[in-house]
Amino acid sequence: GIENMYWPTMPDDIVIAAAAGTTDNWWKCPNGHDYCIRHSGRPVVWEVRKCFCGAPIGGKAMHVAREDNIKVADKPLKEKGLTKQGHCLELPRERSSVPSPQRELSRISNCLMRILLHSVCIWVASSNDKDICERLASVIVQDKPVAVEDVLQYFWQNLERDFQVLSRATQQSFDDCTLLVHTFIHKIADPMEVKIETDTNLPTRQAREQWERLFDETFIQPFTQDLNTPIEDARRKIVDDCNQDHRALFQMIYETASIESTNITPHLWIYRPQITIEHVAQSLEKDTSVTADLSVLREFLKNVNLLVSLQYLPDIVRLQRNLYEMCHHRIDQNEAKSTFKDFVQNHVTKAHQREKMMKWADSFCSAWNTVKQEIATLVIVPVPAEYISIQMTVNQPLAF
Repeated sequence: GIENMYWPTMPDDIVIAAAAGTTDNWWKCPNGHDYCIRHSGRPVVWEVRKCFCGAPIGGKAMHVAREDNIKVADKPLKEKGLTKQGHCLELPRERSSVPSPQRELSRISNCLMRILLHSVCIWVASSNDKDICERLASVIVQDKPVAVEDVLQYFWQNLERDFQVLSRATQQSFDDCTLLVHTFIHKIADPMEVKIETDTNLPTRQAREQWERLFDETFIQPFTQDLNTPIEDARRKIVDDCNQDHRALFQMIYETASIESTNITPHLWIYRPQITIEHVAQSLEKDTSVTADLSVLREFLKNVNLLVSLQYLPDIVRLQRNLYEMCHHRIDQNEAKSTFKDFVQNHVTKAHQREKMMKWADSFCSAWNTVKQEIATLVIVPVPAEYISIQMTVNQPLAF
């Protein structure tokens, strides 16, 4: 059933990536925050150590943990894992529109597979069958449960975001992406197409990864070898399907015929892709004829999110310096529960200084939201997994 399924394209828990290939184990402090013990994964110190929340962590003797510290799993997380089943994306309005790969899926493959997933959910939810909608609502993993009557809208909003991401990944217009998906669905719906033999119940992360790989290799990769061909074919079919009165207009719009009139300016409606980082990455990924050593460029594109975030570093340093000067005294629990925005309003009296603080805080939030998925593999001191999944804003509690 869908309740026990690891849904395709859903992200793995970031902690699993951090623990992969190691013998590290993760524990919880008395307040429930995750921390990592490296190498053997067992506590080896008995002097006092503190979590960032102030709670004591670690062991009371060699390889003997404190009673109030709980081991997250009997096996390393790379074997057992904390990855959630069901639909566990961020809310549609909070999802990034930047294309990203997922496991062995490329950016475009991840987009197309996610569009198929959400299209099926919309089709099922459109039946207005209360029992089916309740089952769909039960597998949506969010802090606040999605109401049964909002399930259809929830998946529609996700699908709209998927098309925005696909448009950036392919450097095609929204309309052309619609044609692309329509053509792809028509192709894989052909009964003569090859079927993939694997467990479609996806009861484990490994089964999901195997299914994703087989579906990608069988259907998506052959289709996306040349994206322009299916789009041009679809445009030609639209033009041929039009009546004589409309055909000339569509020929001009889709540039399937030469334009002789000097009074027509097609650049007003023709989509021209912008040269962006995504465009360069996609072109490099598709062009297998490149023989030059582009290792530096590939490394740049791999870490572009980290490099982009460097622009926020001066503001973050200023924010840290000012917060240190303001908070050298202890903050009580009520202050810690208040939002950063309220904290600044209550403690910074000058309007221009408040404006600067909020600008610096926005820079910190932008940097965090850009690099948070890479944090687990970059930092030595582990960050709790629940913090990595948070979309940081100035309305978060100051304790974060």
